[in-house]
Amino acid sequence: MRAQQQSAGLGLREKLAYGLGDFASNLIWATTLTYMVFFYTDIYGIPAASVAGILLFCRIANAVVDPLIGIAIDKRHAHGERARPFLKWGALPLAVTTALVFLPLEGSATFKMLWAAGTFMLLSITYSFVNTAYGMLTNLMTASSAERIQLTSARLIGANVGSVLIGWITLSAVGWLGMGDSRKGFLLFMALIGIIVALSFLLTHHFCRETVRPAVRDEPAARRPGVTRALLANRPWLVLTAIKFLNSTANTLSLGSLTFAAIYEYRFGAAFGGTMIATITASSFLGCWLAPALVRLVGSRASVRATNFTQAVLFLGLALVPAQPAAVIAVLAGIGLMIGMRDPVTYAMLSDTLDYGAARTGVDAMGLGYSIASAAYKVAAGVGGALLAALLARSGYAAGKAVQPDSALLAIRLGLAVLPAALLMASGFATFAYPRDADIERGKAKGIEAA
Repeated sequence: MRAQQQSAGLGLREKLAYGLGDFASNLIWATTLTYMVFFYTDIYGIPAASVAGILLFCRIANAVVDPLIGIAIDKRHAHGERARPFLKWGALPLAVTTALVFLPLEGSATFKMLWAAGTFMLLSITYSFVNTAYGMLTNLMTASSAERIQLTSARLIGANVGSVLIGWITLSAVGWLGMGDSRKGFLLFMALIGIIVALSFLLTHHFCRETVRPAVRDEPAARRPGVTRALLANRPWLVLTAIKFLNSTANTLSLGSLTFAAIYEYRFGAAFGGTMIATITASSFLGCWLAPALVRLVGSRASVRATNFTQAVLFLGLALVPAQPAAVIAVLAGIGLMIGMRDPVTYAMLSDTLDYGAARTGVDAMGLGYSIASAAYKVAAGVGGALLAALLARSGYAAGKAVQPDSALLAIRLGLAVLPAALLMASGFATFAYPRDADIERGKAKGIEAA
């Protein structure tokens, strides 16, 4: 078996450049999670039920695209760098499709739905092209679990900076750029975001280097299990993918509900929705700094379990808290803190599960394994968005109306807090099926010891 090539250690420049990549990703991701349903229903005028179908269809279709990208990356195993070139090749197409999604072309109701579905699908594909390769850099930049926690913390710090920026400035920037025309404002704002995203990924490509090759067995390919079979035999990867799916569904559903809750449930106004989003992401930023310390204290598996259960309790509190700005902000800050403390850990665990699988089976399934996990994460986002749109459609929600029926307010509350709490409880219980940290490390070590 060939041992992994170890890096000489990551410097501050590499960590900052890596974090810049998820800053770019979340300028797009946070916008689509938070404002996509709102843009399609209240600004572009597509019925909520149709929006649910569009989001779910595109995310599920994207679940096919992501593994294809992962396979393409795996095929570059013998061609030098595997992931970095995708950042350079995909930067410009990602910028263009980001703007196209928010180009509100006029036409019939059918044309609008087709345009929305087509452009959102293009954005999903170009986003996957870049982001799947970007995520794999964690495995390719270092083999050290400690350095991976540092990289994923830098990644999530960048992600939260991007999300805070989107939460604070989006609606204000849309109003200023559009001079009262929300359609024009969204288009100009997202075109600017696309340019920033492309430049950020080009900087990540320039400063980050691939220094690690996964350990695989030096034996005939016929004696190794197939890639798909190897992944299905990797229990830690399967469990962690399920955990991330549940977490993503919960967070997408809640984040998408925030703007509706601010306007109709709490009656604080649309601008307060941005404050709520910014609160979650700002406290997530703090959580990312605390994540390495939490892992040192209790380990990775226990960190995920504790933050999942705590976030579930906080979501239930959000459903019961009085409609007072200070109380709502306090609960949201706690929710964001749990997200920030958990997400860097799950990303680092994903890298470890792929190394664990390669060491045990001799099959390097890094590209396919990461891309399927990424696809599951994106499908979960589509499920969360579709759930919200479906709740609104079935509740009698009337887009743009100042007063909503009680059934619509209940639907918003379910999407904001109750259903996310249930999903996170399920995710917390799923951690009991994940191996102990020591077992993961022993499994990874076998690959190097056998070299």
